Amino acid sequence: MKKVLGIMLALALTIAIAVPVVASDVVPLNPGTGVTVNQGDSDPPIIKAKWEQLDPSVPPYLLEDGDPDHLTPLTQLLPPLVFNTTINVQYWAIVTDPNDVSTVTDVWVTVYHPEGPPECASKKYKKDLDEVDKGILYDGDVIIGFTEYLGIDSFLDAWEAGLVTWNANLFANETEAYDDIMEELIQCHAKVYMGVGVLDYHQPWGDYRVEADAADSSNTHASDGGYDLTNFLTYLPVAGIELDFTHVDYGAVEICSASWVAGDTIFSCGDSKPTVRNIGNTEVELAIQQDDMGFDYEGVPPDINWNVEFDVRLGAPSPLNPDILFAPAGRKDIDTLPDPGKWTTITPTLGLCNTQKINFSIHVIEGAGDYSGNMWILYQKTDFSGSCGG
Repeated sequence: MKKVLGIMLALALTIAIAVPVVASDVVPLNPGTGVTVNQGDSDPPIIKAKWEQLDPSVPPYLLEDGDPDHLTPLTQLLPPLVFNTTINVQYWAIVTDPNDVSTVTDVWVTVYHPEGPPECASKKYKKDLDEVDKGILYDGDVIIGFTEYLGIDSFLDAWEAGLVTWNANLFANETEAYDDIMEELIQCHAKVYMGVGVLDYHQPWGDYRVEADAADSSNTHASDGGYDLTNFLTYLPVAGIELDFTHVDYGAVEICSASWVAGDTIFSCGDSKPTVRNIGNTEVELAIQQDDMGFDYEGVPPDINWNVEFDVRLGAPSPLNPDILFAPAGRKDIDTLPDPGKWTTITPTLGLCNTQKINFSIHVIEGAGDYSGNMWILYQKTDFSGSCGG
């Protein structure tokens, strides 16, 4: 009984202490106030985090198609391998401001080409980002989730995929960064921004530097205080070519006289003028093989002389575009072709966004009648030509 009474007395005492003023004896409280009015300058905005991704609401329904299982940190994208097309890249940033996030007026990213040729780290473009609704879902005052594809949901998906770069000037580790960013987003102390830029099918492969910055109503930039943020977007190298022909008809030819099939630079299927174009994001080296079309050879292997030989030339005749002479890689319907050891390299290489004529010749040494055979054209990535500086 004493124990119970002691608890009751203590509770009564606590309540009495917590309410020192009664209605009949009102005493005004007097907390101090203070404010600092900025004279032109203000604390800069802060880029807390940023990332890049595809639009997951459209095909191929991925955040990144170059690494769909997210095995490598940051964003890996593939070129479309379709002539004259682009891919849309979403640039995201989470921004706050010590003077209140409502003072942020502009957020943007500046994208730079990869180092090295052909573009040598030059500026590609600047893209303005727009505020994205955070998409918080409530049941009364309780948060029950986030709307798909809006601000917080997009951040959570990108974070889980390992795409997000957080500001190492602010946070000691990723757990601290995640907790702080989520708290500020939910408490409306930070906003989410996004803008869309394109990468062309022929944009050179490599690591694109992406710098995010912001400005407030006093035109103070995040970069003024070292609170801008940079990461890299990887455009993976994929070689690709397209031909406008499926057959090369050498026509009627004379013995011991070279006969050329001339190409052109107009990509038009069925015009009998061979054309090749680069549809990837790498410079391309071409190689060729043909069988003997049934002409066979004279002699006994390995000392043989083919009864036919061929030439290939990429582009118009010039010292830079030589005629490449090559013998058959083997006999039609007898040898296993193409032979991995008998590719003939075609020079020069085929550059980015390049459409070029490809010319073929046949030189029959011995034979009569009609012949047919097969040609194989190989393409592979090669280093970009040229250099930077100088």
